[in-house]
Amino acid sequence: MNADIETLAADPIELALAESALALAKSRAKWNSIKDFYRPIINAVQRLGLEPTLSNEVDLRFAGDAQKLAAVVRVLRTAGFTTTAERPKQGDTTWHAYYEHPNCATRVWLYFTSSVCKRVKVGTKMVEQDVYETRCDDISGIETPVLTIVPSAQPIEEIPF
Repeated sequence: MNADIETLAADPIELALAESALALAKSRAKWNSIKDFYRPIINAVQRLGLEPTLSNEVDLRFAGDAQKLAAVVRVLRTAGFTTTAERPKQGDTTWHAYYEHPNCATRVWLYFTSSVCKRVKVGTKMVEQDVYETRCDDISGIETPVLTIVPSAQPIEEIPF
């Protein structure tokens, strides 16, 4: 490399890699501190077809039917987890809740999406609605002026602003 090239103090790629490495190290340390507690729960939900992840919480995001949701909730409740969230309502397509355990500060974030919903016509209603369309002025008859620049013979001595 040329010695005349100035080196910037902070290389953005190196900084991003260092931040990623630090975040991974923090996640690994967090998992190491809770894995003995969570291992049976992780194994149980994996047998149900879930792929848990770790963020600030243990994340359980999945789609399925009511039986699959009930099975996951049963695993959590059997392990001693509780939630203050309301139960899913009839007709809801998604449901989520935090589950907490008195012996572990790391919560479980459960996010469920129903995979058995279908669209059903339940009636008809008439709605008055404004209708718009785009209209433009006719530009075909507009002539474009020709701009002629004539250089001045006298030098400009003052800037006019």
